[in-house]
Amino acid sequence: MDGSNRVENGRDKNPAKGWCSGLSWRCGMTRPIASVWYKAPKWGEKRDGKEGLRFDRTARPMPLPGDWSSLARGLLRFGKWCGDKQHSPPPLWSPIEMVPGETWCKAVNVAWVHCLVMDYDDGTTIKDAHGRWEPWEHVLHTSWSHGPGTPKVRVVLPLIEPVAAEEWRDVYTQVLRWDAERSGMSEADAAEAGLRADRACKDPSRMFYVPALGKHGHDAGHVSRWHGAQDGEDARPWLCLHDMRMAAKALEAAQAAAMERRRAESRARARDVVGSRDDAGAEVRRRLMEDGSARLRLGEQLGGRVIQRQAEQVVKGVQCPGCGRPSLWWIVEPVALRRAVCDHQNSCGYRGLLWEVAAAAGLVLS
Repeated sequence: MDGSNRVENGRDKNPAKGWCSGLSWRCGMTRPIASVWYKAPKWGEKRDGKEGLRFDRTARPMPLPGDWSSLARGLLRFGKWCGDKQHSPPPLWSPIEMVPGETWCKAVNVAWVHCLVMDYDDGTTIKDAHGRWEPWEHVLHTSWSHGPGTPKVRVVLPLIEPVAAEEWRDVYTQVLRWDAERSGMSEADAAEAGLRADRACKDPSRMFYVPALGKHGHDAGHVSRWHGAQDGEDARPWLCLHDMRMAAKALEAAQAAAMERRRAESRARARDVVGSRDDAGAEVRRRLMEDGSARLRLGEQLGGRVIQRQAEQVVKGVQCPGCGRPSLWWIVEPVALRRAVCDHQNSCGYRGLLWEVAAAAGLVLS
């Protein structure tokens, strides 16, 4: 998306290092804020036979004009819902724009995400949550589980430019990392200290309860604040995630390059260990492609375990040449899939021939 349309003024008004400096002090977004709402869940029997809340993910346009001002005012009001969710669950909403023609809210049907929502459920106080995002326009409100001594805070920030749904997971991961780093700790340390936002919000189809008094009711110290535009005045810049998008793309490119480098190294080791032209090498490769006993024996040599999966045996738990984790598996008696596959297709993606796997492990095949 061309960044030239994001900026009107304030090129040097970057309130926090590491974020895009193209923050407009007047509405510089490329499209209006979009959001959808859902009916309150109902209590009933779920698919596993147990009782619980059943969610209707049929998305409907927000019953407000499509602008941040209306959405923000709606997020300031606490509804009547309190006590037991079984009897009075609140409705939900999402800051998203659906793919045209789609109404069922799942990740593949989401086109754009229009707000960054940060849920702090593990000890971050209202004051600290507000302080983290003070430079930018946002609405802060306590959530359902908030209570005395157990702060539960949600921060909703409008984006100067929406983020494509297919990029949202990686962008949100970058936001979590940056949010932890400006507290002077790594993301892992922040999580251990209970100061990291909920990772589940990286799902672009994530639903959020509207502000509700929750299980502790009026005595829980619920608050809501709008920090920024009031009565049509834009007192704070909207958040720009352009830098986070670029960081996510750079990380993805680096991971892809590292993955290809690991694959090339394993192929090179395979060529060194298993000759590509001699008869012995050809026979070894043929057996590892077709012979279930040879494939099974290789799995045992590499410390794998054999499990029965439906009508086939599978070798699992072999160290992956790509990521180094014990996540490689292959079918013992191959029909269609002859290669070994890493379980972590998103983060590693390794797929290789069995003699490559053996070579990577330093086995001399014969």
